[in-house]
Amino acid sequence: MENISVVSVVHPSSIKFLDGYLNSMMKQTFSDFKLILFGHGVNKDDVSSKLDRYDTLDVIFKQVRKDLTIPKVREFITEYIKKTDSDICIFTDSDDFVDENFVKLLSEELIKGGYKV
Repeated sequence: MENISVVSVVHPSSIKFLDGYLNSMMKQTFSDFKLILFGHGVNKDDVSSKLDRYDTLDVIFKQVRKDLTIPKVREFITEYIKKTDSDICIFTDSDDFVDENFVKLLSEELIKGGYKV
């Protein structure tokens, strides 16, 4: 079985949507994935207090320096993911509300197409 990670960046403007995003991740029909969230310019305690309500999710939260530009944030995320055991990474926005089959269908297509980290 492939190690699948769903990756997103939490920005100050998206934190108000984070509960909806986390709720849609929790309702996935395929649940054997890691959710890796990167906080950029958000208060770590604000994110952590939301994550506490979704304890059934396998979540990793990493804080990114606020002064990094968007390209540097992407570089940080890429380097972090290279060090994980993830075979498949699905990138999302933390203000997305996705269908309950999102992770299952997308990961199947990525695996079938041979797309790996």
